[in-house]
Amino acid sequence: MYLRCVLISVALFALSAPAHALTIQEAPAAVAPSEAEMEAATTRFEARMKELEAELDALIAANAGNPDAMTAKIDEVVTRYQPDFDALIQASDVYFNGAIASAATPDERQQLEAARAQLLPLLRDLPDQVRNGALAVARQPK
Repeated sequence: MYLRCVLISVALFALSAPAHALTIQEAPAAVAPSEAEMEAATTRFEARMKELEAELDALIAANAGNPDAMTAKIDEVVTRYQPDFDALIQASDVYFNGAIASAATPDERQQLEAARAQLLPLLRDLPDQVRNGALAVARQPK
């Protein structure tokens, strides 16, 4: 399933570098989260994405044969999870800003800037990728 591939890809990218992710609701926006906080946030985000995937799978199964009617329902489900995506983007941006500001060397700063430039656009596109993947699956002939 396309949705599963997208979620797995993003999760693997996030897990491969704990500095690259995710929601931190406890930390003030101006304070960069620690790696441990980012790892905990990654775990929470992955759990939410598993919930999203299960909800979309159930929706698609329940509405098989009527993909056009599912479009609005899929949009509604993904929209309900938008705060999770937004929190992920914000926490990642705050983390990178803090890490870049405190980088020990120019090389480390450059690596962090490159990682931020690569990850943040992926995260911003994730809701659309999930939506499009779910719609593609819904339109597949059974």
